Amino acid sequence: MYKKYLKMCFLLFLLINLYSYNFPDLKVIKNPKPNIWEKKYVRLFKFKTISEDLGNGNFLFWPCSLTVDEEGNIYVYDKSEAKIFKFTKDFKLFKIFGKKGIGPGEFSGTGPHFHITIKIGRDGKLYANDANGFKIIVFNLNGNYIEDFKIKHSWFNFMLVDKNGNFYAPIMKKGLIGIFNRKMELIDTLIDNKEKYVYLFQTPSPEQLKFLYLIDFCGNFIGDLTLNSSLIIYLLNSSKIFIIKNRRIVKQFSVLPDKALKLTQKNIKEKKKWIPIFGKLFVDEDNNKFFYLVFSSRDKIKNSIYIYKLNLRGELIKVLYVPLRENESFPKFQCKKNGIFYALNEGKITLYRENK
Repeated sequence: MYKKYLKMCFLLFLLINLYSYNFPDLKVIKNPKPNIWEKKYVRLFKFKTISEDLGNGNFLFWPCSLTVDEEGNIYVYDKSEAKIFKFTKDFKLFKIFGKKGIGPGEFSGTGPHFHITIKIGRDGKLYANDANGFKIIVFNLNGNYIEDFKIKHSWFNFMLVDKNGNFYAPIMKKGLIGIFNRKMELIDTLIDNKEKYVYLFQTPSPEQLKFLYLIDFCGNFIGDLTLNSSLIIYLLNSSKIFIIKNRRIVKQFSVLPDKALKLTQKNIKEKKKWIPIFGKLFVDEDNNKFFYLVFSSRDKIKNSIYIYKLNLRGELIKVLYVPLRENESFPKFQCKKNGIFYALNEGKITLYRENK
């Protein structure tokens, strides 16, 4: 009860501050010019579906996060069950672990507002980011509980762990990203705060700015760690990529593909609200040199979802696409490993491959 009271007071504090917050001067690039042109399109084909009914009375009700280990085993968090389902590389259900509760190793709740993300850190452990419970829960890959980390500095809606066990998460001041050690002490910051005030296409309205302030609090970027723990960060507002190695920015570039740029601009005009170009980033778990950006807007003509494959120099390798039927929901792509693209879609795990 006490924790719930604190969370309510915290949210009330945020809402009150929306009206007194002095927004800084924004830089708006109204007519961004494309710097990438889509030429090579490759279709992804669905080759496997793991349905909701797993047999023996086990069901996936509301899977919301998926990760894959070095052996190809699949881990899926179900926010309706507050459990993690582990599948073998042959897609057989192997183990179920975790439960709802307030104790060590237990998830804070179930339902739509308890979106817990799981990720295998580059140190080989399984991390569950329980943002509602203000903690990070650590398991080994056999599903055995190791420890909890209490979140002290911020509300981590985004969290990565490098090969040394350090955490990367959003922060409010000094930079966009904080690096925290195993004691949850802030040891460094990355990317200047001014980067989050550059927008494409148009100035957000005052109402949108209030909403974006909340996004800034949670983090207005997405990212992932490569196999050697190089950090790739994508800024939603400006469509800019930062490549960071050993806490130093080694490369930065804008990602402005011609087709995606035009479709996003069209959608913004139609919906009259700010929309990012890409909504998901994940690295290639088979190769340090590549990463993927998922185009977040539906192409009304071809009715497809697009996944842009880029290298660390910002060059577009190809565009992967999945055709969708009318009114078909978007598959939510999570990662790529062993040539397989893993996605979640309406309670199912769907697996895709290129046609070779």
